[in-house]
Amino acid sequence: MDAPERLAHIRQWHREFRRLLPDADDVHRLPDPAKDVVAELCHKLYGNVEALKRSWEHALHYSEKVAQQVPTESLRYYRNHVAPDEKVIETVLRTLRPELFEFFEFWSEFVSAQLLHGKIHRTFEVALERMHDLVRDFPELEKEFALESADEVVSSDLIDFDPDDWTRNTRRLRPVMVGKRTDCIPAHIRLRLIEMHRTLTFGNWISAAVLARSILEYAILDNAARWNISLTWDVTIQSRRERKRKSLEDLVDAVAEQIPRLKEEMHYIREEGNAFAHPTRERVSKERLFSRRDVAFECYEKLVGILEDVYLPDDMT
Repeated sequence: MDAPERLAHIRQWHREFRRLLPDADDVHRLPDPAKDVVAELCHKLYGNVEALKRSWEHALHYSEKVAQQVPTESLRYYRNHVAPDEKVIETVLRTLRPELFEFFEFWSEFVSAQLLHGKIHRTFEVALERMHDLVRDFPELEKEFALESADEVVSSDLIDFDPDDWTRNTRRLRPVMVGKRTDCIPAHIRLRLIEMHRTLTFGNWISAAVLARSILEYAILDNAARWNISLTWDVTIQSRRERKRKSLEDLVDAVAEQIPRLKEEMHYIREEGNAFAHPTRERVSKERLFSRRDVAFECYEKLVGILEDVYLPDDMT
């Protein structure tokens, strides 16, 4: 099932789910036949939303599709109704079908456990060991491979070869959803999104936060004319009238006048990007690994939402 078809089904199931259960707190008051129907709808919704997210991950893995086109109506419904209801669907499924929800959780934890125990890394190590054995048995193959260089890559502290961690990181990435042609996002922004995905994959957290700030500024500049936003101030310097370029803070405030809901997210990205690019003494505590990681992904997730708002058709924003 492709993304547009899956989104259409999700929309249909969610509408029926909300028709039967307008208030999730009333789930225990439903008659048993209705509970069965709601449970089945939650099963379909939960499974297909997860499958949709995996398809986005797959698209990034194998085609670098930083933007994905889906039908406008389905996308609007998913953003406005399904995404905000994900926790509700999860809770209702856990209430009505605990054994089914436990299976979903077990499978998710099983997949995560494969990564936590370094099994991907071990696969590379064992493969290299076998290649060394093969070359010892067939010396003529030595010129076909660069085993010593491969050993250096796997054991290098600088490269920090950790495919398990890279895979965990990619599970938090997804394309920007647009309701029209994906090239509505300009090439210079798509290029930087690809760079950001790679930066997050390999755990370069400070670079990711700074890059998020850069992409935000590019997106605002790209849409300034549509929003009728001036990029400069008229200033007087020594009795001469000049035009001074607005700061990103000024530009964010100008955009927020037209799209108020984006103000907090845009300022978060601006402030965190500035803080990492121009550190202060007070910033030392934020330089710790897990703080950097959390901030980088927070900047990324907010940025994706902003780009979807900016590049969706006007009637969807």
